[in-house]
Amino acid sequence: MPRQDVTSENTGFFRKNQFKKPDDKTPDFRGDCNIDGKQLEMAGWIQTGSDGKNYLSLRFQVPRDQSPPPADPVTNDGFAGF
Repeated sequence: MPRQDVTSENTGFFRKNQFKKPDDKTPDFRGDCNIDGKQLEMAGWIQTGSDGKNYLSLRFQVPRDQSPPPADPVTNDGFAGF
């Protein structure tokens, strides 16, 4: 599902994951949200609690295309100062 910017602050949406296969650990739902002006991706899984009732477990993350670049690796090749 292509990412969509959510322009209204503190709102978002979910869609059923159309690529989910039985016994697959991928999210049951995917979506996007805007929290305090920051675009985030959402993922949701239908879980069953110890009481037998279903609930929705959520994860929020910065979209991959907006993630900060990795820090420069520190190298120790023995040529420091040259």
